[in-house]
Amino acid sequence: MSKSQQYELFVEKFKPKLTSDDCYTPAPVYNAVLEWAKGRFPSLEGKNIVAALGGK
Repeated sequence: MSKSQQYELFVEKFKPKLTSDDCYTPAPVYNAVLEWAKGRFPSLEGKNIVAALGGK
């Protein structure tokens, strides 16, 4: 195994691993939570909303 391959394997250990919870929020769930949040916090209206754990 070359040094560059060894380095890549070493670095790979420190990269965050994604779980299924991190990767996907179904659109109906995302939209329901977004609409609830906009109703609860009117100041969100017209703002760019970032889905931290997937979603849109």
